[in-house]
Amino acid sequence: MIETVPIDFPSVFPIGVLVTVVSHRQIRSEKVCGWSRYVTVGFLLGIGYGLMTAFWAWEYPDWMWVYAFDAASWNFWLWYPLFVLGLGLTAAVGTWLSQGLLARGSWLGVLALAALGLLALAILWAKTWEQYNHLSTYADWIATPRVATPLKEDSRWVTATNILGPAYGIPALLVALKLYLEGRRTPAL
Repeated sequence: MIETVPIDFPSVFPIGVLVTVVSHRQIRSEKVCGWSRYVTVGFLLGIGYGLMTAFWAWEYPDWMWVYAFDAASWNFWLWYPLFVLGLGLTAAVGTWLSQGLLARGSWLGVLALAALGLLALAILWAKTWEQYNHLSTYADWIATPRVATPLKEDSRWVTATNILGPAYGIPALLVALKLYLEGRRTPAL
């Protein structure tokens, strides 16, 4: 799983686009526009992704914000719900934009939208690679010498990833499979 606030938004955007891809037959058949059930699915998948990050956000807030500031001093109950809502809206926008492109017959636009999200993810991940791969606090991260533990050496982080990744991924794949199979029953255009 890919976590941390800067890379979570471009992570869920392509998930929203994926909803359109697996629902393409239904969207084209229904000529869907605006807020549809597919946008709602994208929104809920984004919310689910955000909720999946709760452990890391609570336990490692400075890591979640890639040591940009002292995030541990922020009130978790103020920033975290807004973060989760933002992820839901980002995935919903990915679905909404891509379903609009698909309804106009632009598969190339849908693929370009997914590529744009993945490109943003790659750029942000490259820029935060060092921060992403180390656990620390803001104070220890900016200290000289820097004090940080590689992710793979923190058993709590590894355990959470091994549990929460599949806990989100398996239901998300089942939703995608359900939409795909539903589309198989939709007459091709």
